Amino acid sequence: MAAAAITACHNVPGWLVLGALLFSGCLLLGLYWYWLIPVGLVGLLGVAIGNGYALYGHVHWRHVLVRVAVSVIILVLRWTLQK
Repeated sequence: MAAAAITACHNVPGWLVLGALLFSGCLLLGLYWYWLIPVGLVGLLGVAIGNGYALYGHVHWRHVLVRVAVSVIILVLRWTLQK
């Protein structure tokens, strides 16, 4: 995710690139502090919506629903494997 943010920095506003890097870092640090995983997932979802508006002027809601589904799967797997 972080690499995609860096390569797209000429097409999207800087605050979206910074957000993608920050929330990707939250996911990485979630390996050590589990409470950062939901923060990273929700933040990346917000950045994805911002990217949709910045790049296309609208959001592809099917894409957002797939991202939410994958995020829920990640959260369930994390809490299942944590036990």
